[in-house]
Amino acid sequence: MKCEWCEQEGAVEVKKDCTWIEPAGKATVVVEQVPAIDCSICQDIYITDELTEEVEEALNSVDLEELGEAFSYEELMNAPRLSIFDLYKKESEHKGHSRASGACKF
Repeated sequence: MKCEWCEQEGAVEVKKDCTWIEPAGKATVVVEQVPAIDCSICQDIYITDELTEEVEEALNSVDLEELGEAFSYEELMNAPRLSIFDLYKKESEHKGHSRASGACKF
């Protein structure tokens, strides 16, 4: 597989635990066993932009309180999605708690 960063062959698919930091930096969630790319040439481990968007969309449309602070990628992808109205209602009930997004850190 070709690495997106160094453009050399030799990257392999792996699974990594990843911490998503909320925009205000007040809280984090750990998504375990996220599909990632590990390049032995440039020593970078990353997730693709498409997968990052998919995870962030899921984090912003599920009830994170039901999942807890750490959960697997599969659990996140299989969690029931809430409607925008349900999400707004939950946000109103828990003022000051922002949705998960922002940076992913290994």
